[in-house]
Amino acid sequence: IENKLKSNIVVIGQIENHISNKVKSQYEDNPYPKWKDLPLTPKKYTIKEYLNHKKIYFKENKTNKDKTLKVLVAGCGTGREPIMLSSVIKNLNITAIDLSKSSLSYAMRKAKEYHLNNINFFQCDLLNVKELDSKFDIILCSGVLHHMDDPIEGWRKLTDVLKEKGLMRIGLYSKIARREIKPYQDKYAAQNIKDFNKEIREFRNDILNHNRNNEMFFSNTTDFFNMSELRDLIFHFKEHQFSLPEIKSCLKDLKLSFIGFDNNHILEKDNLNNKFNSFFKNKRNILDLDNWHEFEKSNMDVFKAMYQFWVQKN
Repeated sequence: IENKLKSNIVVIGQIENHISNKVKSQYEDNPYPKWKDLPLTPKKYTIKEYLNHKKIYFKENKTNKDKTLKVLVAGCGTGREPIMLSSVIKNLNITAIDLSKSSLSYAMRKAKEYHLNNINFFQCDLLNVKELDSKFDIILCSGVLHHMDDPIEGWRKLTDVLKEKGLMRIGLYSKIARREIKPYQDKYAAQNIKDFNKEIREFRNDILNHNRNNEMFFSNTTDFFNMSELRDLIFHFKEHQFSLPEIKSCLKDLKLSFIGFDNNHILEKDNLNNKFNSFFKNKRNILDLDNWHEFEKSNMDVFKAMYQFWVQKN
């Protein structure tokens, strides 16, 4: 099914950047993430209801009204994000782009399984996003910019196609949270690996067989037990990591305002904003990234998955 879908994928622009082409080749071999089912919600929400539920402090604008919103998912991978979004939020017209046809055909197959017809998939480098010839109300880009040759250039390209007062959700890796895996990434980045599947299996067997205390953290991540996901974790062609002060500086340059971390935890004890307020005893501005940096330094694994946050165009 995927091979048939792959032959019909529309291509937008040329993939010319050398890192983009390396990343493309990785995800052609190892589409990411491999997934089967999604916990779909029984009810759909307006974008305003959705953001209010997540405690995102957006400014009211025409994006929040009940019209069809134009959404871009930049780096959609195997389709989890656009499919989940389509199941949760009303009135969306979604454009989903990715470098890899293997990932896109996986995403298209899953969209058909869920009977979704409001997602249009294209092979397109994020650097060529202007060639989509459209402006978007909302842009989602999770786990993509930090794999680019120049993440800030990519972020600027996205900002250029975001409407005035438009909303953007970004996902970036934390330097603090990735501190334990960075030495392994650096080790393999310096090697010219010919057979990634062989190298990944040898790496995993070494960890499992020696059971060294300083490597026990690997057993706590599901990425370790899946070929595509372990390659993404340790053997990626390119990975940048960020600190919150660096992100704050980027937002200033791009004329974007931080409006809150995306918080997927329903349980009050796991709620990120509640943890922040408890840490500072409700005495700090929750929209100041310097405060979040102080919080993260005392809670070093709180952004282990990623910084997932919303911004709004000034």
